[in-house]
Amino acid sequence: MRALLPLISSLAFVLGGVGLGVAQGPGREPKRVEPSLDAVLPLLNGSVVRVRTGTTNLTGIRVKPDAALLILPAGVPPTAGYQVAVFDTWAAASVIATNPQERMVLVRIPAAQVPALNPVSLQAVGQFVVGATSLGPKLDIRTVWSEPGQIPALPAGSAVFTVDGGFVGLMVLEGSDGSRTVIWSGSDVLKLAAAMAGKA
Repeated sequence: MRALLPLISSLAFVLGGVGLGVAQGPGREPKRVEPSLDAVLPLLNGSVVRVRTGTTNLTGIRVKPDAALLILPAGVPPTAGYQVAVFDTWAAASVIATNPQERMVLVRIPAAQVPALNPVSLQAVGQFVVGATSLGPKLDIRTVWSEPGQIPALPAGSAVFTVDGGFVGLMVLEGSDGSRTVIWSGSDVLKLAAAMAGKA
């Protein structure tokens, strides 16, 4: 029986991305094993853009080869002075269009050829998701478990992906006091970006 343990552990690791884990004993919750991020990391590096205005760090999502969409935190008005990270330096990012009602800004960024975003919905079963948030000099990348019908425990502003690279959407703050975090779906984000670009 002991000889079977490595095989069982290996199988549990492979299945971790679909919400299975290693049983910890009768009556205990299974321990979930975080999946490999090999499929999603290249997409994060190309599609999630670090942007700043003054001392405020913003997370941009590349919606076109040369354009990124930003969600502004409550209390941060649109401005003409954005900068985008280019490796270890910062370059000016001109404004293409704004949507003050949704606190969104479309900015011009250095062009890069990356895979098109594939919007997906969260599954009706538990799954791991990956969030990326700009911290200025780097991206804060977190893997969290998402239960059906619940909002992933990720900070506002995060771009959210499945572990196989599907674009779930953006974490935004809602409510009169800006205290409720929700996911703005990837399909809605891309539709709004296309509408903003069309009006520019």
